[in-house]
Parts: sequence; structure tokens; C-alpha cells
Amino acid sequence: MAYLARYQERNKALSDVGRFPTPFAQAGAWYWISELVRRHPGELHVIEGVYPTGDGTVWYLNRVSPQVDGELSFGQVLCRIYELGHVTQTHFDQAEECPVTEKLLDKDDDRFLTIDGALSPEPRLMVKELEECVGLGAVEHTPSTDSTSIGARVIAEAVRLVALTGDPLRVVAGLFDGVSFQRHLFAEFPLLQSIVSAVDEIGTTGGRGADQKLFIISAPWFFLLRSEPSGHEQREKPLAAINLDTGLCVLKGSQVDLMKEFRESDRDLTAVALHLVQRARAASQ
Repeated sequence: MAYLARYQERNKALSDVGRFPTPFAQAGAWYWISELVRRHPGELHVIEGVYPTGDGTVWYLNRVSPQVDGELSFGQVLCRIYELGHVTQTHFDQAEECPVTEKLLDKDDDRFLTIDGALSPEPRLMVKELEECVGLGAVEHTPSTDSTSIGARVIAEAVRLVALTGDPLRVVAGLFDGVSFQRHLFAEFPLLQSIVSAVDEIGTTGGRGADQKLFIISAPWFFLLRSEPSGHEQREKPLAAINLDTGLCVLKGSQVDLMKEFRESDRDLTAVALHLVQRARAASQ
């Protein structure tokens, strides 16, 4: 394969150009996430984190592990997707020639550019090389979109559609770094009040069991935010909450079954994402 070796010079040149606008970089990151979730349904958790320097968002893709003695296992981190930089993978088996390191020259970077999710001339080959590297195994036939993959695909498409407009979106996870519950975001949606109450109750108990319950309740939820002027500053306003496990989307006063919308639009993902953004903006007025 050697996708990374083939585009090494181009990636070096892109890195030298400088940093891409954050909304565009996030669109690249969510292409990676949506394709991996789509190609490996039920195998991955997505968790938001922060780059060690505090500069930008990192998305951790963890392998879903079976419960051991009734306790949730958070699984191995397969890769870290830094929005403003690189996809840093965990090489599955260094004893064998990794498809990423194959044909690389000494001192070549064996990480992918995150922005390649938006710019790559061969995006499917790119994803295939990464998934083989981290041990997921390449998928010859991409599974049909279902309720466990439609949410990530809609997020990626919505962010991409408006990335270079004057009103871009930002994606925030309901669970930050696998621990911190983004209570203020859930509280913005009346239909998610039961989750806020459940997490508040969990918070009074503490302990490892509480962390596991918190993960189960809030980890699948991701929020689309927009920036709005507030006096002399910008404040972020949540527009929609999307559950990656079920494909359910919650707006301020209603909920949407994304798979139903997808089927009714003749499986037109762009139409679904655009309609969702329009409805979410209208509902938040």
C-alpha cells in the first residue's frame, strides 16, 4: 500500500505552509472518525481530550472491550487525532512490517496529517492503511450505514459543509477525557434533563463504579456548537446533541431519528446534514 510514503513530500509541504483554520481542521478530523466508525461498527469509542500543551482538541479512538467481572473496560487507544496536527497511531505489531512504515525513508514522519481527512486524493486508501496499522484489519466492503454509524457521518458532513462559511460549527463531546461530564451542554436541552439528573445522582456516590456509569451514560453524546456574538465577545451555543450509538439527534424542542431521515432522503448524507443544521439553527433562535 504505502499510502503515507507516496504522499510524504506533499505532507511535508502542507506542514510548512502553516496551520489550517480550526473549522477546516476539525472537518478533516471527523472524516477520519466517521470513516473508522462506519467501517468498524460497534468496535470503537470516541473520547475528546486536549493536546498536552493545551493547544487544540485531540480525539481518542479506543477499542471497545468486553466487560470483565461486570466492569467496563475502556480498551486500548488505537490512535489520537489532533485536529491541528497529526493522526498518531498505535502500531499494532512492530514485529511485522507495518503498512504505514513500509517504504518510508529514515527520518520520514510515520504519522498522517489530520487535514488529509479533508484533502486526500485517495481517502479510502488512507483510512485502510491506518486501520491495518492499528490492528483493526482492512475492510474490503464498507458496511452499510446503520444507527451506530449515521451519527458520526452526519457530524462529519455537517462540519465539512459549513467549515469555510462565516458560521462554522464546533464539535464537543459529552464526556471530556473520559471523566469530566459536560453538564452545561446537556442542560441546554429539555429532552436530556433525565441524563443530567442521572449523572448528578451518580456524582454523589463517587468511586470507580461511578466513573463507569458516567461513561456509559454520557460517552455516546456529541454536541454541535456555533459561535454567537455576546456584547463584545463570542459565546458558543449548542445547537444539537447526537448519540453515536443510536443515531438519535436531539434539538432544543424535538428529536430526530437520523437513520429514518437518511432513508427518506434516498441515502443522501449531504441533504440530511444540511437539513439538520437548518433545523437546529431555527430551533435555537
